[in-house]
Amino acid sequence: SRRNNFFYYKDALSGNEQIEFLEEPDESYYSNHWLTTIVINPGNKDALSSIKIQKEMDKVQIETRPLWKPMHLQPVFSRYYSISNGVSESLFNQGLCLPSGSQLTEQDLDRIIKNLENILVDIFS
Repeated sequence: SRRNNFFYYKDALSGNEQIEFLEEPDESYYSNHWLTTIVINPGNKDALSSIKIQKEMDKVQIETRPLWKPMHLQPVFSRYYSISNGVSESLFNQGLCLPSGSQLTEQDLDRIIKNLENILVDIFS
C-alpha cells in the first residue's frame, strides 16, 4: 500500500515543476516506498526551504517532515571531520516526506495532494 501511495502522489503531482520525486533510478530497482519523499524546487540552490511548506501543511493538520538531517550537521557529530559535497544538505533543506502510512485512504491522499498543490501555488506564484 505504501508503494501504491507513492504512485498515487506521483500520478497526481507529476505535472508540477516545483517538485521532484525521489524514486528508483531504473527498472532494476524495486523500492517498497516506505516513505514518499519529494524535493521542492529541484535544481535551485536558492530555493525556498521546505520548512515553509511543512508549516503550511501543519496548519491544515497534515503532518510532513524534512528528510533526515545529515550526520555531520547533528550536534553530537559536529566535532568530527566530514567530507561533503553539499548534496545531503540540499536534500535536507529542500526535501520533504509526505504522509506515507499504509492506512491512508484515497480520500486522505486526495486531501493531502489538494492542500500541497494549493500551498505550492501560493508560494511559487
